[in-house]
Amino acid sequence: MTSALFVPVRRGRIANSLRLFTTPGGERIVAAFTSSARLRFVLGVGHPWVRLAYPALRALIRELEVDRVVVDPVAMPIRRHHGRSVA
Repeated sequence: MTSALFVPVRRGRIANSLRLFTTPGGERIVAAFTSSARLRFVLGVGHPWVRLAYPALRALIRELEVDRVVVDPVAMPIRRHHGRSVA
């Protein structure tokens, strides 16, 4: 996977934070989308995002102990949110 992905973020005053999700089973995941249209369909219009190459995304989440990256999820079972700065 080499093309850039659309990754949800939370806007901060100084930097954006990578938006992480936790499934109902407790698995920590990051969602990534192959288009902004797919991201908007799942998370809603106006949800902030950044474009990241897959290797860059993996590097960002390496130390966060995230279980996996889910590409183009149809729905996000959200329990809680976590953030990681992606300036």
